[in-house]
Amino acid sequence: MAKKSKFRMDDHIGNSRRMEQVEPVLSEKAPVPPTHVPIKLLYDTWDKNGDRILAGTFMEMPLEVAKRLIETGKVERADPLPGE
Repeated sequence: MAKKSKFRMDDHIGNSRRMEQVEPVLSEKAPVPPTHVPIKLLYDTWDKNGDRILAGTFMEMPLEVAKRLIETGKVERADPLPGE
């Protein structure tokens, strides 16, 4: 005599409905921490503590800040070239 399966079609449908409720929550984007990128300072600058950072210094900063400073000519990208 064959064993009866404990699986019922209505269990599958119930799981499907639960996934429909969960999927929108899973697809919402979580806040992404700022990506830091390497830059080279073209001018002297000062940090929050008033310490001087000399032109030519390589450092990392958040991507959005770096984009604004690149547009104004204060810094340049310091990414490695492909293959380096």
